[in-house]
Amino acid sequence: MMVKYIVYLTLVLILVNAPTCVYAGHLNCTTEEQLVAEKASETAHDWDSLYHAYRQFENCDDGGTSEGFSDTVMKLLAKNWQSSLRLQILVLRDDGFETFILNHINATADISDIKEIQENAQYHCSAKAEKMCKSIISRTRDVINTKP
Repeated sequence: MMVKYIVYLTLVLILVNAPTCVYAGHLNCTTEEQLVAEKASETAHDWDSLYHAYRQFENCDDGGTSEGFSDTVMKLLAKNWQSSLRLQILVLRDDGFETFILNHINATADISDIKEIQENAQYHCSAKAEKMCKSIISRTRDVINTKP
């Protein structure tokens, strides 16, 4: 009985004192990683730097980091569409990155940015990126339909 109690107490202490944040479906993210990830998500300025931050911190994609990723994705898709071919190359290399991008097209953005992204994907898509653009159009429609 005493051994069981000690094991239980030890597990509780480990869980309470562990310097990690555990998110559903994600690996552990330490507090230090979360701070660095949040900064990286906000300072990514092109698809390559965003991809690097995604690969390095995908386990920390929650809270402020997630908001930073969303802001960056929306800005790049709305205001820097001319770089979308680079996005297509990264998506072809890593389909998880496409899922990440689509998940970060969300209702936290201004409706005008969402519509601009939809128009970019609909009217300015390269033939090489047609599949990706269709996914972006579908996602923007879903987001627009859920906005109040």
